[in-house]
Amino acid sequence: MVRAFPQYIIADPAVTWVRVKSRARARARASRVPLDSISARCLPGSDRATIGSVADRISPLLPDSRDGSDAPSVGDSGRRLADRLFVLSAFLLFGATAAVVFWQNSRLTILWDLSYILENASRMAAGQRPYRDFPFPYAPLTFLAQALIIRLTGRVVWHHAFYAAVAGGGATVAAFVMARRLVRFEGRGAVVIAALLAAPLAVLGIYSIVPHPFYDPDACFAILVLLVCLTGSEPAREAWRAMTGSVARSVALGAAIAIPLLIKQNIGLAFVVSTAGALSIVSLQSRFTADGTQAFRRQAHPRAVLAGIALGIALVAAVITVCFGLSNTIRWTVRFAAARRLPPLSQQLDIYSYPQVWIWLFAFLVGVAIARLRGRFEFWQGLGGALLMSAPWLYLAALYFTTDDPDEWEIELLNLWPFVMLLAMLVTVLAIRRRGLTMESLLALIVVATIHGTFLSQSTWGSTYGIWPLFVLLLAFAIGAAEVPFLTAMIVSSIVGMTMLVVGADYIATGHRLIYAKIADGPPVRSTIPALRGLTMRGRWLPDFEELLAFTAREVPRDDAILSMPGEDLFYFTTGRVPQFPVLMFDRTINPYSPSEIATLAEERKVRWIIVKKHLQVNGDPMPELGQTLALLSPRFRLVRRLANYDIYRRNAPAQGR
Repeated sequence: MVRAFPQYIIADPAVTWVRVKSRARARARASRVPLDSISARCLPGSDRATIGSVADRISPLLPDSRDGSDAPSVGDSGRRLADRLFVLSAFLLFGATAAVVFWQNSRLTILWDLSYILENASRMAAGQRPYRDFPFPYAPLTFLAQALIIRLTGRVVWHHAFYAAVAGGGATVAAFVMARRLVRFEGRGAVVIAALLAAPLAVLGIYSIVPHPFYDPDACFAILVLLVCLTGSEPAREAWRAMTGSVARSVALGAAIAIPLLIKQNIGLAFVVSTAGALSIVSLQSRFTADGTQAFRRQAHPRAVLAGIALGIALVAAVITVCFGLSNTIRWTVRFAAARRLPPLSQQLDIYSYPQVWIWLFAFLVGVAIARLRGRFEFWQGLGGALLMSAPWLYLAALYFTTDDPDEWEIELLNLWPFVMLLAMLVTVLAIRRRGLTMESLLALIVVATIHGTFLSQSTWGSTYGIWPLFVLLLAFAIGAAEVPFLTAMIVSSIVGMTMLVVGADYIATGHRLIYAKIADGPPVRSTIPALRGLTMRGRWLPDFEELLAFTAREVPRDDAILSMPGEDLFYFTTGRVPQFPVLMFDRTINPYSPSEIATLAEERKVRWIIVKKHLQVNGDPMPELGQTLALLSPRFRLVRRLANYDIYRRNAPAQGR
């Protein structure tokens, strides 16, 4: 006859001890009693020696019951419910983010940004190679991806908008997955907190602010996917280590870590270097036991990932050498790009000089200390700690609803970046003390280094439009490392999520980040040209451009070389013509040629037509030397037509090649 046993007693003593240990973990955390002392009272020494080794190997597979419930562990039904809630939340976050990207594309277009990507992608789709055939100061992968879309589906703008929507939704989901792991809760609680933190990414996602395909958002998406693969959840990582093919998978993952280098130089290099450094630390630490003797562990995957990174960099160098030429690539993507765009170090460190950044940091740490206290007033302590931890967002919300100057709350929104970066670096110390030197405990350092690499372009104001998911990762890491009670974490996440959702929605709806372009001049106009189907802009830009297209289709033979200055339109993408001049857009970060060199190249390339756009959508003057350039070209060209926004020049006589 089978006898009934209590719930916590089963036949396998190892699994029995795992259950006891998982329940004792929660009690130890609350009472601050070391878990080892509890285990000493639970089992005699001989049993601990035999059973403990087995239990330690499978205990990570059991959940750590910080899910906000009174249950000491999450049961099977609770896990199933949490998984369903997770899938539903991921689906809603993906859909909301993609919908915002589609909405942004349906109401605005930044010609300068969209044209630079799609015009260069068009010439790559036509067979021209960057670095070798024309100067190109950026990594190629974003452009090659758009060129592939052109080759597969034709030249239609909305195809690229669809790409941005899918990538934006995918990046939000990847950030949500990481946030669920980093908050250090289990079950439904982890899903709810992660969803609250990730909710603002619907309006602050990688493509929600600038909704056109671009390299910064693509690099952020790739990094998020790699971080998901690199860290993993505890059960997945333990199972991965135990599998015989783990070394091969580690090498493959390491090789993939080099991919961001092909998307954006500054982001990719910062990510690869910081990840390699963290892996080196973990690898060196794992070689020795606590007493300093060599451990000779079978799980050598950090070193395998490092080997994979070296392999990936070698493969990238080989592909670049074969396809583009290594010396050409280094010339344009390293030397030229650094000379034109690299800011001084003082500008990078200036983001930490704002006093409120340090005030918010002090308030957050005090709030964590108060929330972690135990006593009669535990609820009020948790509430007070949560309000102190949320002080930066409460101040931002108050400023948003009380001030008439949008610049004030926009500055405070962007000042959250240095605050969260400092906070994440500080709590990294707590994570290392509690969990040791692991990839998860060093994750914040990798993300902060990657963010600083991104800021090499335009610091916080200009560089944050495509990397807000990294902000969410740092905040989730800080909440998880602080190990505050579930109620405190819920309150903080709710305040953060709602505040940033409201403020972020205004941030993108009014176009605060896009003041470098005229996006609100005149009524919205939708293009009638098949290639530009789905393109919408305010003002006369599209009707004037369509007038230019009609003139060139009627008057300019398709094989004639054209020089367009300063260059802001989707001319080659729309017409399908092949560019014959090496530069399509002229500003100091893109154009390496002086006016005299442009005139010389116009002769060498037998340029027959010059198109000059008189009024640009982008603000400022990207080509101040335009007048000097036209003066050097005027002896050989004459004005033949004045359109609404374009002057057309034609060569007086056939060009003579040199």
